[in-house]
Amino acid sequence: MQRSFCVRRFLFAAFLCLAVTLGACGGGGSGGNGFFPGGIPSGGDPSGGGDAPPPIEGEAASVARLNAMDRLADQFETITGGRKNATPEQWEALRAWTVAQAEFDDAGVGDASLWARFKDGRYYLFSDNWRVLKNQPEPEPAPDEEEEQRAGLRSAGATPVSSVVRAIPGSTKAVLLVHSGAPAPHPNEFRFGEPLVRSMKKALTERGYSVTRQAMTVANVKAVGDVGFLYFNSHSAMYGPGVQKEFAVMLDDFATVLNDAVHRKDLEEGNLIYHRERTIWQALGKGNPPKLSFTDKFVRRYLKFAPNALVITFSCNSGNAESANFRSALKASGAGSIVGWDGSSNPNGYPAIGLLVDRMAGVNQYEPVAVPNRSFVFQDVMAYLQKRGLMSAPGVEDDDGHITPDAFIRVDGDLFTKLAPVITHLEMKAGNLLVVHGDFGDEPGRVTVDGVPVNATWSSTQIKAVLANATHGEVVVTAKELRSNPRQLGSWQGRVTYQSKRVDRSCAGATFLADVNVDLHLRADMQARREEVDGPLKNNNLVIVPADDTQGQWAASGRCVQGDEIIQAHSGSGALAMRPFVDYDALTPFSDAVYARLDALQKRLHIGGTFGKSKMTLQARDRVTQSELQIWFQLSDYFYDGSPNWPHDERFPYASYIALGPKLDAAAGVTDRQEPSNNGMSLRFQWGAMQVSPAFDDKVGN
Repeated sequence: MQRSFCVRRFLFAAFLCLAVTLGACGGGGSGGNGFFPGGIPSGGDPSGGGDAPPPIEGEAASVARLNAMDRLADQFETITGGRKNATPEQWEALRAWTVAQAEFDDAGVGDASLWARFKDGRYYLFSDNWRVLKNQPEPEPAPDEEEEQRAGLRSAGATPVSSVVRAIPGSTKAVLLVHSGAPAPHPNEFRFGEPLVRSMKKALTERGYSVTRQAMTVANVKAVGDVGFLYFNSHSAMYGPGVQKEFAVMLDDFATVLNDAVHRKDLEEGNLIYHRERTIWQALGKGNPPKLSFTDKFVRRYLKFAPNALVITFSCNSGNAESANFRSALKASGAGSIVGWDGSSNPNGYPAIGLLVDRMAGVNQYEPVAVPNRSFVFQDVMAYLQKRGLMSAPGVEDDDGHITPDAFIRVDGDLFTKLAPVITHLEMKAGNLLVVHGDFGDEPGRVTVDGVPVNATWSSTQIKAVLANATHGEVVVTAKELRSNPRQLGSWQGRVTYQSKRVDRSCAGATFLADVNVDLHLRADMQARREEVDGPLKNNNLVIVPADDTQGQWAASGRCVQGDEIIQAHSGSGALAMRPFVDYDALTPFSDAVYARLDALQKRLHIGGTFGKSKMTLQARDRVTQSELQIWFQLSDYFYDGSPNWPHDERFPYASYIALGPKLDAAAGVTDRQEPSNNGMSLRFQWGAMQVSPAFDDKVGN
């Protein structure tokens, strides 16, 4: 196997050696040190035994390190006999062999990994802690345009937003970094995460992020910039002596003579180290060349995050106690919260990350439910993952049929709380006042209704805006150029009429009528509410106050005449005194008012009314007085019966129902109820057709 590694390096490095000789080694090259350009020592011992080599510099030192790394990989295959899952004893045997080699002065064993320190202080990681599930179906291929984008390893990304807002990431830039895995033509061990990457890109784009999917190169990681969301999926492991370990994440850049020269300063300072991941392809003798890894020192030197940014580190042991230095570096560089894995991660963890981003974004593409979710804040989605048992990724089967230990999601830092503003529900109050409820952050942004900005007053949980009578449509809150989930503010307009009738059986032919006609305009949140991710749907029970262009008329009529004498008479007509509209909890007795609730589950409007301010003329023989209209509300579809269990936060004391279709339109209808004791009283409630605007969109999250 030594020959397979070195021949590859010879071919890869042959054309690079001239560049190193001229650009990095002052023209000295390796000719005087007995080394071929690819790093094969002339007359060297493939086993790595023998006396320590003389001091060498430049290219020769690079070749010596590369050959030592090759020998270590070969020795591990000798120790394991090609076993895919090495035992702790085999790892310890590798450590003992390593410290006996002339190039190294220390070594140690970690979680399915080994670290070794060269005598010049540089570190080498050898890991075997990522496992692919057995018999897992291959993921669907990416669309052509995504393959093209992946081919270009660098992208400038969006211009970060300059100012800071609490609890919302301060930049629209999102970067998804995925390691390329084993070299072609062998399968990429991270290929099972590609559907997740595509899902995250769509979700983040929907919320206003400018998303780039990039390879994990040194240049790309350095260019991350003021990012609001960072995801990386790669190999990683702890290294170094002592209790508090260092931590490194593998990059796509190969460990080569040229890269030793290009990244000399970072390697000398410990910003970069060498790293080889043993894969099943290497165990089968196919080889897996060493690459570079970045450390916490690299993070502190080069990375910078926008305030409240989220970092998801999908790699082995990125969330355990021993990798705390690495996470501290991320936080010191501005990251608000870091999601990592305590233990050896594997593809069983992809669903948790997919659901985390999808449910925060409210796009319902990853494991979609029948009725889509609105956006949820980070804490709510983490509780949902815990409830579903997804805060741990089950281990995978090893060579002996044993299941490796589970890996657990850990969160470090609490400054990230949401991807973007979150709207939970809408409310229409008196005076055409729209109240948008949710979680928005403290710094004001903007609110649009049907794409048109409205003047608004802002708080972290409520945004208020006075609307024109005609304003309705999709409501979106934007802060730091990040968009909330939409909610639909629907508009229903039509006439509703009450006719209250009493037939006086003591006076032949006497019928008393009270008629109320209301040209009603209601605006309401068209979606149901959810209080937990994927949870049950609930009604938005907040009372709807009609729009200011709602108006009505009333009339009273009827006489009982015996001989020439008027025994009783009702008369009068006029406009209902509904203005100014007041909120339901501020209604006073004997008001003229209509109010409503939308039952999004049973698809109906609850219409309540009171008409006590408009006075009819009541004549009883010679006595004439002013009296309230006699509307027999006790004959409504719902009437409070005095029960102590009255659900006052869900129902009015009395209400008539308007049935709505699946798209929340109302066909014309009527209900006519007689008093059960047959005393001549009845209530007729009638409504005209009402077509809601905008059209109900069942893809908007609840």
